[in-house]
Amino acid sequence: MNESFWLVVQYPMKSPKGNQRDCWLRDKVREYLEIALDEAHLGYVDGFDMGRCISDPTQYVLNIFCVVAEEERGIAKEL
Repeated sequence: MNESFWLVVQYPMKSPKGNQRDCWLRDKVREYLEIALDEAHLGYVDGFDMGRCISDPTQYVLNIFCVVAEEERGIAKEL
């Protein structure tokens, strides 16, 4: 059985549901991650959510969830 790891990419947002820039960023980052993870045979993007930051409820964030096969490569600066 292959082990998988969660990788969460998080960006700050301006509002709870995100403004036009936040939605553009969500789409572009998801697109880039899907391509990069696939080319590296490392994993895939599983989804996203937008909402309050747990550590600071006054801030809003975009979370993009990825499943990666190798934890070390998944968090490296370069794939």
